[in-house]
Amino acid sequence: MRIVVIDLCPETNRGDAAMQVGLLSLLRQSLPEAEISLMTILGANQKDSLRNEYDHTYQMHEVVLGGMKPTFYPIGRFSGLSGLASEVLNAIGLFAGLIFLGAIKAGVPLRALVTMLPRDYRNSFQALIQADMVFWKGRNLRSRPSAALELYRIVNTLFHPLICLALKKPLALVSGSFWPLRSRASRWIVRSVVNQCLYISCREAASVQVARSFTQTKTHVIIEQQPDLSFALYHRGSLRSSSRICTQPPPFPEKIGLTLMDWQGAGKAARKQYIQSVRGLLDVCVEKGTLVTIIPQVVKKWEATASLIQELLESHPVAEKIQVIPGNPMIDDLLTIYSNQDLLVATRMVVPGDPRG
Repeated sequence: MRIVVIDLCPETNRGDAAMQVGLLSLLRQSLPEAEISLMTILGANQKDSLRNEYDHTYQMHEVVLGGMKPTFYPIGRFSGLSGLASEVLNAIGLFAGLIFLGAIKAGVPLRALVTMLPRDYRNSFQALIQADMVFWKGRNLRSRPSAALELYRIVNTLFHPLICLALKKPLALVSGSFWPLRSRASRWIVRSVVNQCLYISCREAASVQVARSFTQTKTHVIIEQQPDLSFALYHRGSLRSSSRICTQPPPFPEKIGLTLMDWQGAGKAARKQYIQSVRGLLDVCVEKGTLVTIIPQVVKKWEATASLIQELLESHPVAEKIQVIPGNPMIDDLLTIYSNQDLLVATRMVVPGDPRG
């Protein structure tokens, strides 16, 4: 059996890394004889950057392939690109990818399309052609401030699933996140993909409701809420869960782990609201004498937290009760850090007005 897992995100977000390693571990445990190929959101033209961006996935010893859409993220040989230049080139890459998608939909023979492609793209396309099943690693189908921007982002996010469905491949979405969308065109294209999936798991109840709103009455797609396939699956054999009935309120935790992010795409209003919320939490913790450990889980350039942490610590009078984990911890390091906390608080920066906020 040949399986392709599409849309693996760069593992500079260690949460994504843990989720992806967990998913791959589960697939390998369930289907030990399967031939598994992994396709990244980075285009095949950026294959030289894959090993650095997917440092955990490469340890799984599976085949790692670049994506079918040319990308120009500011990493590797494109690290000198400005944000605007990267956006423009990525838009051109998406346009080229949509022409290729149109050729598939128009019935151009696949053999002819394969011969047209550069070698790296050819390997990726052949993996999709030969796949018996495709797993779509969950993405965030976010709403945007304008209908035009939202449609562009949605099409960009759905590109690989659309290629797979054009090839008539069975598709399952694992750990997705659905947001209420502004644009009718965006809703239409998401609906067309959702109704052709065999299975969809969502990370939160709100996403389940939105995903089900896209389904047609006669569709047989299974949609359910499941937790992130992350640390629990990564160390499936070593973790044990337990439950206790509390007869009295628990004491305030002595040690709290806090993960932060500084998502540039959220906008100034979202960042301001986010900082106020985090400061409020820090105030309460310091008042209670709790030690707060700030844990760098996201280390992407456009989500880096260094300036955010500096701003939070400069404004806080009792910084000795707040410590920051240095460096770039790997998944095993994060698991150890998390296990030493009494309570872990994972934060998310969202656009104001979003129901998840």
